[in-house]
Amino acid sequence: MFAYTLLVALALLMLLLFLRKYRIEVFDNNTKVTFIFFNVLLMVFITTLVVNYNSEYLYVVPLCMLPLVLKAFFDARLGMFTHVITVLLLGSIVPNSYEYMFLQILAGIVTILTVSELYKRANLFISVGQITLIYIVAYFAFFVIHEGSIETINWNTFLLFILCGLATLFVQPLIYAYEKMFGLVSDVSLLELSDTNTKLLKELSNVSPGTFHHSLNVANLAEASANEIGANAMLVRVGALYHDIGKMVNPNYFTENQSTGINPHDELSSKESARIITDHVINGIEIARKNNLPDRVIDFIRTHHGTSVVTIFI
Repeated sequence: MFAYTLLVALALLMLLLFLRKYRIEVFDNNTKVTFIFFNVLLMVFITTLVVNYNSEYLYVVPLCMLPLVLKAFFDARLGMFTHVITVLLLGSIVPNSYEYMFLQILAGIVTILTVSELYKRANLFISVGQITLIYIVAYFAFFVIHEGSIETINWNTFLLFILCGLATLFVQPLIYAYEKMFGLVSDVSLLELSDTNTKLLKELSNVSPGTFHHSLNVANLAEASANEIGANAMLVRVGALYHDIGKMVNPNYFTENQSTGINPHDELSSKESARIITDHVINGIEIARKNNLPDRVIDFIRTHHGTSVVTIFI
């Protein structure tokens, strides 16, 4: 028991060192580190339960959910590295460990390579089909190598691979549940929010067309900048798209929506004008919460004007 605990500690230490060297923004966030470790230990726990119950059902555990989840919240490289660490941990628990580790690492690679747009159900179905096929082909090859023929092959194992694939399809609701539990935002949700046909962005386009086009321009510039510095480009783009939704309350008081050349601020005092300008942040937060936007997106609305004094009307 002590020896296995030592192996687990070493493996998790390798994961921490990877985060510290290559994903410092994740390493510095306790919630994200906890989330990653939780998923690793959850897979180890479930697999241990199955092995103790009946090791013949080992391949029904959807281990490829792990890289899928981590890719959705972080990136493919972190997902693959964590998957390999988890498989190494399980290697000392499961029977036929070499076969198991080979199959799971191979399936993990296929998972990372094939699932590019997790938010599209069709893509997920196709990828899960490819993952299941890889399991079946690899297991078949291992069996023939060991036994020399297929006469004694257990065909029920192929059914387990199919059940594993079906279980993997539940990754989307699992991701949504994780978003609520840990307060994280996945690429699945961000991609959905970046669609300009969403109800809120269509409303912005209709009510404040100038603001909508301004937000699109900011989103394009911000996304390009984020890509250059290695930031989360999808999050930045979504934040930019929604940062000015509060202007829908008083659209004509913002220059990008003044098509007639009439400026209503001319009839207001400086304090009234400044209040309307600053209120669009407060209004934006309220609209965002009413439409259930993630907190990380609301942060863009809350902070995009900083804390400086509105001096333009002085």
